[in-house]
Amino acid sequence: NVIRNGWSCQDNILNGDESGVDVCESANCENDNSTSYTNIGCCASPDIPSLYEEEIREGKRFIKTNNFPNHDYCFNSNNPDQIPQPINYEFEVPASPVVAANPTSVLNNNNRPNQYYGVALSGVLMAPAPAQPFIFENPNTGEFNWDWVFEPTNNQGDGRNKVGLDCASAHTGGQGYHYHGNMFEYVETLFPGISTTATPPLAPLQVGWASDGFPVLYRFGPDENGNMKLLQPSYQLKGGERPGDGITAPCGPYNGKYTNDYEYIPNLGDLDQCNGVSRNISLNTANGLEQFDYFYIVTDSFPQIGRCLAGTPDFSFDNSNRGSPVSISPTQAANLTLFLTPNPVQDMLVVSFTPPTADTYELRLIDMQGKILQLVPILISQPNRIQEVELSLQPYPAGTYLLSISSDRLTETRTLIKQ
Repeated sequence: NVIRNGWSCQDNILNGDESGVDVCESANCENDNSTSYTNIGCCASPDIPSLYEEEIREGKRFIKTNNFPNHDYCFNSNNPDQIPQPINYEFEVPASPVVAANPTSVLNNNNRPNQYYGVALSGVLMAPAPAQPFIFENPNTGEFNWDWVFEPTNNQGDGRNKVGLDCASAHTGGQGYHYHGNMFEYVETLFPGISTTATPPLAPLQVGWASDGFPVLYRFGPDENGNMKLLQPSYQLKGGERPGDGITAPCGPYNGKYTNDYEYIPNLGDLDQCNGVSRNISLNTANGLEQFDYFYIVTDSFPQIGRCLAGTPDFSFDNSNRGSPVSISPTQAANLTLFLTPNPVQDMLVVSFTPPTADTYELRLIDMQGKILQLVPILISQPNRIQEVELSLQPYPAGTYLLSISSDRLTETRTLIKQ
């Protein structure tokens, strides 16, 4: 291949004498058109229990969460408001969602955030659309132009005009801790290596529920023949340069700094404009084996988390819902601190968990078709002590399984790989 010096502002390649990817000079354009893709990393581990509960009744899925991450995270240590705190939320979505005649944007008509996209199974909100101050600003008047909102994952880092996203593409705002994009740190606790591998897993990994009730999967999903595949979005950068003057609107080449730099091209990839696809899928959820005719994907590239909903979003996800900040006690927001060692496993698996209450717990080993392969009842009389159970995986073929621990009010599930 020939290296072309000073070539395209659109190819996302380091060319010749460029000092960075797609370094371009535009005549008479002085506004900052830089991008940054490096997050601020992880700097803390959760010291407060993470709460996530869901149940189906009367045709709806009811979800309760304290919106506190169950994985490592980070924050601006100079700003106490940026330190994640538990916030109690209650959401509901249809248990049997239906694709609507027209999609619904997560933004309102003036491009300000209108509703949360959904909630992850970690209990953390999924809210990809940013608000102030991440908007193009008139240098003379300080007025924001909401047609040109920063794309968060393309403007990461510390400092002014940078979005301080952590190792899970998240940070804290008025709604609490929330994901803006690919939640690397979270998914790696579920399925090690899933955020970087190009090899499809044997079964899809669900990471959340969208606000219309459809499931959200991570990177991979079934193709039209039912085979697992890395699914691609149907967005691309616009060609040429923005029409702005650098004062009232940004100028310079479309490079992904702003959400409006991208355009949807039908059938360019596998997914529709909402980063989803109409396709039948069976998922083993907290409520058992469920079937859906549509699902969303968290993708590697823009939009990562979609910006519209194919179904009808529930009002409980409206941006005005800021939850209920409360003091969370271990009994109110208990989890089971479930760990699987080793994972991947060849034969003997050690399951450890810390039951918060005296109760009867059930350990289940489940295959990806929803069949329970092992069920072990465990009577706990002394809570808050680490329990260990050994399971032999020797009888089962290599593949992906689910391991869950549950009582009447708590359930935790982990993905297990048998080699």
